[in-house]
Amino acid sequence: MAEIKNSFLASKMNKDLDDRLIPSNEYKDALNIAVSNSEDSDVGALENILQNTNVYPISSIPNIGEDNGKIIGKIVNPANDEIYLFYTNYKDISTDGLSNHQASFFGYETNSTIIRYNPVLPSGESSQLVYGRFLNFSETSPIHGINIVEDFLFWTDDRNQPRKINIKRAAASRFHYSCEDDISVAKFAPYTPIDLYKNYNGTYETTMKDATSELLPDKTTANPDYNPLYAGDSNYLEDKFARFSYRFKYEDGEYSIMAPFTQIAFIPKQDGSFLDVYDAGGTLISSDEALAFTSTIVAFMENKVDQISLVINLPSAGEDLHTDYKIKEIDILYKESDRIAVSVLDTVSVAEVALQSLATNVYEYSYQSRKPVRTLPQNQSTRVYDKTPVRALAQEVSGNRVIYGNFVNKHTAPDHIDYQVTVNQKFRSGSIDNNWSYIEYPEHTVKRNRNYQVGFILSDRYGRQSDVILSSVIDNNSVNGTFGASTFYVPYRPSASSPTTFLEDIGNSIKIQLNETIKSTRSPLSLDNSISTGEPGLYDVNTNPTGWYSYKIVVKQTQQEYYNVYLPGFLKGDLGVGPTTATHSVLIGDNINKVPRDLQEVGPNQTKYRSSEVLFPVVENYHTSAENWNQAFYPENNKFDVTTVAPFGDLNDLGVTAGAGSIFENTEDPLIMRIGDNNGGLGALKANMSPTLSIAETSPFISNIDIYYETSTSGLISELNTKVITDVGTPIMGFSTFDYAHNESQAWNGTGDITGDPDSPYITSELIPVDNVNNLLNNTEFVSLSVLDTTGQNRTSQFEMVATGSAANGYRLKLKDVTSQFYYGPDAATKESYSFTMGVRNLDDNTTATLDSSVANSKVISVTVTGGNAPFVGQTISGAGIPNATVTFVDGSNVTLNVRITQTAGYVFNFKAPVTTFVRTGALNNSNPFVIPNGITYVTPAFSTMQGLYATVVSYNGTFIVSKRELNLEYEWSTLQPGFLPNLHGQFSLSSVGDTRLITLNNTSGGQVTLALAQNGEISISAGAFDFLSTFTLNITITDAGGLPVQATINFNGIIPGAFTNAFSTAFDI
Repeated sequence: MAEIKNSFLASKMNKDLDDRLIPSNEYKDALNIAVSNSEDSDVGALENILQNTNVYPISSIPNIGEDNGKIIGKIVNPANDEIYLFYTNYKDISTDGLSNHQASFFGYETNSTIIRYNPVLPSGESSQLVYGRFLNFSETSPIHGINIVEDFLFWTDDRNQPRKINIKRAAASRFHYSCEDDISVAKFAPYTPIDLYKNYNGTYETTMKDATSELLPDKTTANPDYNPLYAGDSNYLEDKFARFSYRFKYEDGEYSIMAPFTQIAFIPKQDGSFLDVYDAGGTLISSDEALAFTSTIVAFMENKVDQISLVINLPSAGEDLHTDYKIKEIDILYKESDRIAVSVLDTVSVAEVALQSLATNVYEYSYQSRKPVRTLPQNQSTRVYDKTPVRALAQEVSGNRVIYGNFVNKHTAPDHIDYQVTVNQKFRSGSIDNNWSYIEYPEHTVKRNRNYQVGFILSDRYGRQSDVILSSVIDNNSVNGTFGASTFYVPYRPSASSPTTFLEDIGNSIKIQLNETIKSTRSPLSLDNSISTGEPGLYDVNTNPTGWYSYKIVVKQTQQEYYNVYLPGFLKGDLGVGPTTATHSVLIGDNINKVPRDLQEVGPNQTKYRSSEVLFPVVENYHTSAENWNQAFYPENNKFDVTTVAPFGDLNDLGVTAGAGSIFENTEDPLIMRIGDNNGGLGALKANMSPTLSIAETSPFISNIDIYYETSTSGLISELNTKVITDVGTPIMGFSTFDYAHNESQAWNGTGDITGDPDSPYITSELIPVDNVNNLLNNTEFVSLSVLDTTGQNRTSQFEMVATGSAANGYRLKLKDVTSQFYYGPDAATKESYSFTMGVRNLDDNTTATLDSSVANSKVISVTVTGGNAPFVGQTISGAGIPNATVTFVDGSNVTLNVRITQTAGYVFNFKAPVTTFVRTGALNNSNPFVIPNGITYVTPAFSTMQGLYATVVSYNGTFIVSKRELNLEYEWSTLQPGFLPNLHGQFSLSSVGDTRLITLNNTSGGQVTLALAQNGEISISAGAFDFLSTFTLNITITDAGGLPVQATINFNGIIPGAFTNAFSTAFDI
């Protein structure tokens, strides 16, 4: 028989054309079909889609908790006919649906899991790929962004950070992924730099060594670091300022960001000392000082380091690196100061690390001055953080790239951190605060005559960094041991300062003193919470894995390169009888370029030139004799302007007279520079002038790039906070709880005490201060309260904090007085959202002490404690004749204040503990509107045709303010009318004219009436007439400014056309 075949290659349903006109590869209608995309002859054929089948109960999967959860996400993997299901039975009940972490609720039988199901197998195959509370799924956060890229399953839920797993690894063992580090797209970021010091047989030493010199610089003592088997290039680092770092490579091929780099690995030859060489008879053979001013360079200022032990502090024991962090390899990185590129010295497998480190957290890599093996691509050299968002709602894949949308890209950092900074001499050992700077970097120092700004950068565990955070302290006296602000100037050392000789000066370092812990309150950004801040809180391994985890110190210093000018002495005055207010010196060799002449607008025969250079002399020739000596010069705040540069002869040989000393190479007619004003003294007079090494610094180049430089100071915030707490008594770290319930219906003068109740003025439960381990503190003092709404308006006068008088000695926030009345209006989301700044003091940290000896205009006092603990930084004192003073430093019984005081011995000081401030947020809640009792009134007409109102509805919003109770209420006919049934009464439709809401009622016989609802609650006829006998009800909905509704029911009893009605104000004509 005849057979008609049709293929539907277009896969298109066409309902627009007549059946006779539809093309052969399209179809008119279909249900539950699919078009075959086979490569065989059946391509384009229609196939039935199988119905849904309940393949297995979720409860058959072990370890997922009570079977009362739901699937919150799914994806099909057609490559292997598998379905991946995201399941949880946990529901975050916090206001924003984000603030609670599933791991916080151990008392509930909840769990989360990713299930793999294969429906192709006869009985189905299901298993768990990953499970555990660390997944932190929630029924309130469905997962929409799920993609499969090769063997990787990526997903994001706008609740946690974006995540991914390797499907094959997870299928092999559901225990492979067990924590946030394992599944996060952003990988754990190393936060500690390489250490360049270690313990050598009980003594800590730098690991930067000279392994190729048999003797020390004195040419007689054997070098203890000499290595006859040295295999590196001993000259490779000689002219380089190199720094070192490392990064991790993870099992799926990802790389971590780079750890902070070390400081420059540099120790000058001869340990930076000028040496003289004598023969056996004591005759001087050579002098480094003479070579310096004759050649204008310092030949030994090259790197003596050719072997370095790079000590890497691992995040866990070496043998556990792969298990704990899924680390596969470690790259040892190298960078030179004058290059942007970062290179790889070596790649070490985790097996090699485990073999050396075993159960310790330290791996030591021996670097013997070798060239790198490869250079990292530019996008890796400049990669300081992974650009993985904190949260993302949308995710898609393009090629092999994962793309996120609708995301939060960074955390909100604290505005300030309360710390102070100073610069003074480095500690000689690590016994003080584990400070090893002198041992690790013996020749490094902080450059003087420079401005610095020191800041903190906070980072989460995965490398997302804050902007630079500066100090809240504004006192700028930040040198010579006095702690001050984060921006400061380091002057040249004054002549009378300690150490008294340069041989005793081991260099300076910047020191930072934290006056309080680093704080952050978790407040995820949310559209449902207008006062959310985006702060991540502090890291917790179980409940807050993306909180602030580590810190590092950065320094801004825009005064960059400068020159040391090595001169053959300064001549104070000239060689004749000229004034001694000017100083002269010879310029030869490279010094001619270091102190350049101004060559603009000069004549062809000109020999005398101006110079714009400003010098800062630091070493001068000896004043009082012609001996070949020199000494330190202290420029202090003076500048030495070079006013003239000219040949010796053109300056009339500097007026040379009999008995004058000599100018270096005066027979060669050298260039002479003249310092017009020597500020009272620089150099030797003519009688004592002889060529002697003198040194001046040029003005530094000022960079216009506003950039902070990374230091090698970093660590964990938790360890830093613990150290701060140890040094500052027992500071208050927060409150036991902050349950804020503030409703517009609350009476400021209510007599109840239930939080949020209409008859209660209290808007929080009891707030009890706690310490760093959440111990309750019951001897505290509430000091200050400040309240701002999100528009910046000060609202403090409407609130007060009161002591509860309970055994816990806590506090409660309450409405203060008659001004404390609130209304949830249209702008309440911003106007009625508040930020509470609260100051609290722990009275147990107060100290009483007696002044040991009288002081006059002094910042340092010596005291004997008579009550409480020893004084500590941050305490304050005040009293008669004493300005408010803060303790900035404590050394035994000696206490340093930030202001000078005068007081007699025996005076009793009361040192008050610092006030700790906390910021908490709260918002006014909308209270339900209501129809007042007997608020629906009906009008009874005198006769059946009378026009007028039928009913009036009076309702209030929820505010306590009487004058605002009827504001911003919107009256609407309800969209559902269960009291007006289609099969009994007829049909209805809704419409509007301006603000008036209309409902049109139609009966089955064609009768029609339209009722009007005004915004004052009045109901009347608008058009038509009742043409049916009926008893029914109509509902209206009253909505307040915050969107909360209340419903009112209007009764229509026995409506008879043209007849007198019991409660109807309009007669309807028939």
